[in-house]
Amino acid sequence: MRKNSKSDRTDVVIRPAVPADAEALRELRLEALTAHPTAFSADLETNRAQTVAMWVDRINRYDRDEYGVIYIAEAAAKLVGMMGLVRGDSPKTRHSSFIISVYVTNAWRGHQLGERLIDGCLGWAREHGVEIAKLGVSNTNFPAIQCYLNAGFSIYGVEPSAILVDGISYDEFLMSRRV
Repeated sequence: MRKNSKSDRTDVVIRPAVPADAEALRELRLEALTAHPTAFSADLETNRAQTVAMWVDRINRYDRDEYGVIYIAEAAAKLVGMMGLVRGDSPKTRHSSFIISVYVTNAWRGHQLGERLIDGCLGWAREHGVEIAKLGVSNTNFPAIQCYLNAGFSIYGVEPSAILVDGISYDEFLMSRRV
């Protein structure tokens, strides 16, 4: 597969997750946590214990409560990327959102799927009156940092020792952009 060819990018559908995606989304999340434990604050064992029914409930709750959205990248009927966006739940924080659970499979990196997932999430945010999107990214995850910078995010701070994996602590860059 050639990276960055026009047909490769257009063959991928970027869309909000629906309950029928729950099982594949759970498996993609477990793949992400297994392959890149330093990129996520969530741990593998806790997520492994989450059932498909719990994922269905999460997708439905996001949609029902306008709490947020999970966007997926789908190629040849297989999930190859995901990104969540959650907004504040009080009247004073509903203008603010956080990008979470970002992952693109190794085979699809370099195809601008991260940027396309960001576009989807920020489009949802605009439609729902969200004014700012924030995120945290490991300061050692250089491709993700570059993706966010390319999408207009800027670093506004550092959270020291944001996560601890195998006895090693990792800082996170805190990033934001106006929607």
